[in-house]
Amino acid sequence: MKRGILLLLLPALIGGCSKLEQMGLIKGENKVMPAGERESVLLTEETTAPAAAKDVGPVVLPKAEVVKQWHQAGQNAAHAVPHVQLAKDISPVWEAQLSASSNRNQRLLCEPIVADGLVMLYTPDSYVTAYDASTGSHKWSFQIQPEESAEANLGGGLAYNDGKLFVTTPFAELFAIEMKSGKPLWSAKTNSPLRSAPTVSDGRVYVVSLENELTVYDENTGKLLWKHEGVSESSGLLGGCTPSVHNGVVIVPYSSGEVYAIQADNGYPLWTETVSSAYRTDSIAGMPHIRAKPVIKDGVAYVVSQAGRCAAFDVRAGEMIWNRDFGGAETPVVAGDSLFMVTNDNFVICLDKSTGKIRWTKALHKWTDESQNKGRIVWNGPVLAGSRLFLTGSHGTLLALDAKDGSKAYEHAVSGSVVIPPIAVDGTVYVVTESGSLVAFR
Repeated sequence: MKRGILLLLLPALIGGCSKLEQMGLIKGENKVMPAGERESVLLTEETTAPAAAKDVGPVVLPKAEVVKQWHQAGQNAAHAVPHVQLAKDISPVWEAQLSASSNRNQRLLCEPIVADGLVMLYTPDSYVTAYDASTGSHKWSFQIQPEESAEANLGGGLAYNDGKLFVTTPFAELFAIEMKSGKPLWSAKTNSPLRSAPTVSDGRVYVVSLENELTVYDENTGKLLWKHEGVSESSGLLGGCTPSVHNGVVIVPYSSGEVYAIQADNGYPLWTETVSSAYRTDSIAGMPHIRAKPVIKDGVAYVVSQAGRCAAFDVRAGEMIWNRDFGGAETPVVAGDSLFMVTNDNFVICLDKSTGKIRWTKALHKWTDESQNKGRIVWNGPVLAGSRLFLTGSHGTLLALDAKDGSKAYEHAVSGSVVIPPIAVDGTVYVVTESGSLVAFR
């Protein structure tokens, strides 16, 4: 199958046969928050759930902390998102209309970032737009004018550091912009479209292209420092992966299922692994794309592949610590002694981060019409805030599960399909909808 066809699929088109219209590719128009209670999203039967181990202890969470900034996708360069402080009772406090919504030719895939009291996004019409984080009022917008291109506007992302915005575009360009003035500082061309956000760390900007090439630039000058090429893959999920950086090591995954550890200062490879399942023969295993961002925590890299495998590696030595034969397309949360993730089969799983043993499993609905198995639901996230795991659903839901046992803690409908994971900053959960809304819960 040609890449141009596969890349029009949703990020989590992992069921193999779901049609685009079953995945919420409709333009929402109603901007009024629905009232009343929704049906429970938790399934009553979990016979196919991965079994929990009997010899693991209960979940121990770190103390929640105030997180004031969310400067890049995954909050920080290592994608080790803290346990965010959040009130027990939250509700929608404002909703802002973006300049563009998603359709078949342009997709809103950019996770929002938060810096200096502003929530910022890169929208499919090539605008970088900022909203007041407290009120949702529009502050400023500027358009990054791409060169003439017949390609669809799919993806792109933002990162912030030291007064500068770094913008990746699906038109194979990286821009550095002075945030206060909107003045362009430098730009760089890449070998193919950039569908994922950049990573910024220690004066360097890291971007991965559609052709599985990692390029690294000087943050201040835009000078190319080094690059690394993975194996080119003919198919993949919509969106790409953002590399993780910590203590001088870059962990970069490619759509081929390869994972490389590379020295950040000179591009020298330290080790490589392939994260794909040897036990699956279905269409999922045939597409080994790693879209979930690797998480680096305490010298260990946690990698989740949508091809049906998750694993933990020693960052320096590359030694595999443990691996499990289930995977997903969403970035896991590593907190305290646990790893929390959403699988391809719509299970939320809590693992012991040291051993990979399962603490608990909770099943989520797979279909909007359960009786006919129609309308595949895609779950995004989670983010850990106020001892709850917040997820968004493509059927228009913000859901929270108790991190201790997976029980349902909160649910609210939003006006539009959601395919971007939520973020939690400074006591607020932000949700971006396909119909072009930014919603704040506080």
